[in-house]
Amino acid sequence: MSVVVTCPKCATMFRAPAADDRVRCPNCDTPVPIEGQPAGDAAPSPPTPVAVVGQPRKPFRGDEPARHRGKTGSGKVALIVLGGLLLLVGVGVYKLVGKSSTPAKKSPVPPGWEQYSYTVEGFKVYLPKKPNVSNTRVDKFDGLEGPSDKPRDEDWITVFGSGDPNDPVVVKLAVTCYRDGVPARTREGFRIATGMKPRVGKQRTVQWLGYDTIENTRADGVTRMVFTDRCFFEATVSGLNGGRATPEEEAGFFDNIELTK
Repeated sequence: MSVVVTCPKCATMFRAPAADDRVRCPNCDTPVPIEGQPAGDAAPSPPTPVAVVGQPRKPFRGDEPARHRGKTGSGKVALIVLGGLLLLVGVGVYKLVGKSSTPAKKSPVPPGWEQYSYTVEGFKVYLPKKPNVSNTRVDKFDGLEGPSDKPRDEDWITVFGSGDPNDPVVVKLAVTCYRDGVPARTREGFRIATGMKPRVGKQRTVQWLGYDTIENTRADGVTRMVFTDRCFFEATVSGLNGGRATPEEEAGFFDNIELTK
């Protein structure tokens, strides 16, 4: 005769001879007493397993197959790389398209003005009349250089004058060019001079020829002064009898001068 017993350690249920007082669990080898049964002298019969009814252990991350874990990690890395590529593409599109999608609008050239090009000074410009042009060595033109700058024969100033005092618009453009670039002392002296409050007119900083430019507005005209890499430009636009030109004429000049080198 046999009875069904339950292992107290692993909860395995199995059959054991009723005559035995203790048997070993076939699952975990734990001695299992058969309560209420007297001990016998006969050798115990091998137990017969019935079923394993213990509670299943909850899986944890270490139980996941290695292949599955590898795919998950690779997927995260791929997503990070893809996100970085999309960010770089977005920045590139902004630089190539975003800035150029709204270019600065140029004012139209005033009627009757013609374009003149100057390869030595490196610019082209629209003027109301054919200009008178004169050249002077830098050290012979007062007010631009200090004694420490030591100008050479290759440093010169060219003055372009378009229009007479009786004309509706007069343009005067002075371009000082330096063979080896603008001297540092010249830039510093200009910075100090323009940092002071002007005695006449209003002064502000604007963008012109691709550089920060000092603009001075007075009753007799508008003047802009700027350093490029190798030249200094000073341009004044005025009107009839020393008055102001029209806003269209002022903008028509300043918006349509272009550096060529």
